[in-house]
Amino acid sequence: MQRRPQAVQATANCADWVFRRIGVEPIINCTGTRTNYGGSNPSSRVMDAMAAASRHFVDLDELAEGAGAYIAKLTGAQWGIVSAGSTAALALATAACIAGNDPEAMLRLPDTGDISSDVIVIKSHRFPYDTAIRHVGGTLVEVGDQRELRNALSNRPAMICVLGRAEPAGFVRLERLRDLAPNVPIVVDAASLAPTNPDLWLARGADLVIYSGGKCIRGPQSTGFLIGRKDLCRAAWLNGSPHHAIGRGMKVGKEEIVGAVTALEDWFSNPSPDFDQHDRILKTILEQLHDTPVIAQISTPDGAISPRLHLLWHSEVEVTGRQIREFAFDRHRVKLQDFWTTDSSLSIDPLNIQSTAEAKLVGLSIAEAFRIVPLTSIDSRRFLEAQSDLSGTWQVDITYLVVQARHTLEITQLRDGTIKGLHHGRFGSAAIFGGISGAAVSLSSKMENHPMNIYFQFDGDVQGNSLVGAVTVGAAADEYAGPTFCSQFGRGTWTAFRA
Repeated sequence: MQRRPQAVQATANCADWVFRRIGVEPIINCTGTRTNYGGSNPSSRVMDAMAAASRHFVDLDELAEGAGAYIAKLTGAQWGIVSAGSTAALALATAACIAGNDPEAMLRLPDTGDISSDVIVIKSHRFPYDTAIRHVGGTLVEVGDQRELRNALSNRPAMICVLGRAEPAGFVRLERLRDLAPNVPIVVDAASLAPTNPDLWLARGADLVIYSGGKCIRGPQSTGFLIGRKDLCRAAWLNGSPHHAIGRGMKVGKEEIVGAVTALEDWFSNPSPDFDQHDRILKTILEQLHDTPVIAQISTPDGAISPRLHLLWHSEVEVTGRQIREFAFDRHRVKLQDFWTTDSSLSIDPLNIQSTAEAKLVGLSIAEAFRIVPLTSIDSRRFLEAQSDLSGTWQVDITYLVVQARHTLEITQLRDGTIKGLHHGRFGSAAIFGGISGAAVSLSSKMENHPMNIYFQFDGDVQGNSLVGAVTVGAAADEYAGPTFCSQFGRGTWTAFRA
């Protein structure tokens, strides 16, 4: 589908050439501060600070000392460091809690030997990025109730990890954790939340708190903050670059450190986002939708710094949220969040919509989808009588980019071509479902794998006595289970033979 000129015009500015010269077309970002689409854009003041830092050299340990003291002044913490993103901050915090700055322990990580490496995490607090704890040698110990928590605490854990946005709904509050474990470092991952002064988490008993630098603070996208106890922050810095420790690969440069500190300074001087701008953006979008069947609702989720526009329509309308999302992107490079989309709704975050011109195109693209999609969405694929009965057990050889794996399918085919059964992978099993039309086969499965389920999409054809095609793979927590994450690990090929 050819893109229309107005999509280019709406996103055009003097800097677009840096993407277009390598064949990449910018997008209009309606998804908020998602890493997939660039986080958020730093302010001109942040970019000026980074440019100035790039023209000089500095001893990075001295820069860390200066930045640590300044972050402490801004946040009310004892100290702080800038990390290579919030996930790196979690990894370095874990390394600090396990090894401190003991060189014999540091240089063995992720092998911890007889050093305490248990990291307690509440089961409902598990999140996709806590794998960083395991990367540096931490052993995740899930607890689901008070009894399991007390048992885990009796084993001398190195750390407790709390997910900030999940803490209010957990079975134990932060203050109680502090009482139960007075000598165990508590790390709160508040990457998606906004910092305050004084810091709320530190005031409630946390030892360390993590924030993203590239989201609402609008620092460099590749930065994060770790604030809290001075000894633990210092140890975290020493476990990372420029030092020859496990975090050497988590490099953060002088430009990012200066840019992140500048953004944090700006945040505390003006922590309130531009509500007037957000209001103008949302009104401009709604003005384009006056002749559509949508019902508009505006709300601000807990922890968010901008309101979201929710568009809903009756199920009788012959267009789905997925069709609108795909149409808006294909025609106008308007990126709507896939896991906020249902058959009869979609949501828009205005935070990174950069002008009313972009907002107008967002609204026009959605309105256009309501007009055009029902006329073009009649499925041109004719569902044909199945050429084969695939019932039985199949051995499946999957070839990924650099490795191979053997899976097994146990499937039953119904008279109408519907397929159901079991998919056995290398480490788990799941229900599989799909169908066959003529010789074309499509099968899907979701393997439970807390905290991220693993998704497989097999598409192919019957070729003689075998099935041959492409497989798309990904992983996602339930709240992020849209096409982007469910296909994030790319594709491979598959060939299946009857067992």
